[in-house]
Amino acid sequence: MVPTSILMDLPVAAAAVLGQTQPPTGPTSPTAGLEWHVRLAINFVVTFVVSLIVAGLVYGISPGFTEDGVRDVREDPVGTFLTGLLANVVIIVAMILLAITVIGLLLVIPGVFVLFFLGVAGNAVGVIALGAALTANGSGVGDVGKSILVGALTLAVIGAIPVLGGIFSFLVHTAGFGYVIDYLLERRRERKGGSSASSGPPSTGI
Repeated sequence: MVPTSILMDLPVAAAAVLGQTQPPTGPTSPTAGLEWHVRLAINFVVTFVVSLIVAGLVYGISPGFTEDGVRDVREDPVGTFLTGLLANVVIIVAMILLAITVIGLLLVIPGVFVLFFLGVAGNAVGVIALGAALTANGSGVGDVGKSILVGALTLAVIGAIPVLGGIFSFLVHTAGFGYVIDYLLERRRERKGGSSASSGPPSTGI
């Protein structure tokens, strides 16, 4: 997934390129002035609760999409991660290039919201796939509730570790985002295939 912090900072960075504003120079984190163990506890709780809620909501809205994503991530974690990583690079470069012009900036702002929701879906798939890998047999989801709970808890525990936690979270989220990109590309190929088949010459019988 494109990290949500990057997505939300893109409009500010784009405006800075155009000279309309300056990036903030002070502390941007609300926990910056707290003791390290307090920040650690807050990061753990926030990551756990948000991951739990997001994974549960996405699965509740689209269980088929989520289960297919979990299966794909578990069967080919490297492939889905590389897809997500490449998509991240392409998206960030494209948005920076678009933000150079005023018209492009107008396209970036709604694009950020679209990418945010795609990223949320990717996060949910990554969290559930992580939990399923630790609790389920085979390549399926297993007990969905347990997979969501274990995935969110594992991500929160490891994610609270400085440096290592950020890398681990990035791996999980990017793999989930890679499935979302694969899903969208597959749907696009199916639509193009259907259009080509329907526009072809009708067959004639004897």
